[in-house]
Amino acid sequence: MNRLLSILTNLFPVWVLAGGALALIHPAWFKWFSGDFITWGLAVIMLGMGITLSVDDFKAVLKMPRAVGIGFVAHYAIMPFLGWSIAHLLRLETPFAVGLIYLDNFTNVQSLWVTQGQEIGQVALKFGANDLGSIMIEENVVSQAGTTFRITVADMHRLIQDFGYEPYQRDNWYRPVK
Repeated sequence: MNRLLSILTNLFPVWVLAGGALALIHPAWFKWFSGDFITWGLAVIMLGMGITLSVDDFKAVLKMPRAVGIGFVAHYAIMPFLGWSIAHLLRLETPFAVGLIYLDNFTNVQSLWVTQGQEIGQVALKFGANDLGSIMIEENVVSQAGTTFRITVADMHRLIQDFGYEPYQRDNWYRPVK
């Protein structure tokens, strides 16, 4: 039984892809999945991402206490302290200071324009975001909540250029696509 559960658990990405493919082929089958079901569904998916961790994985981490300790201190003490110091030195307003302290370890920040609209996505570029996201062919989750912002590639380029930045397409690792 444990072996079967282990196999089914390790195939979690397959179940997600199969469900997504079914939803694209037969959207009507998934109309019931709205409102609170979306929240709980996302919770299950997020928890499911770590479900393949085993006791051995944690034992392996415990074999490197120095590296784990340094990472922990750097992440939760040194970096926030540096963020606070910079915010204090520059006399930043509280929202900016909080962003600097909490988001200091993020190399890339995406502005999710599809939920807030193009203009908010554009403004987010000035507040540190370096990614406007993508052009969505079909968006179902946000539109179920009544939000239906649309944008073309030309419009996205204009939004980026209007704020003085150069638009470029990137891959999942934020490398420019030629």
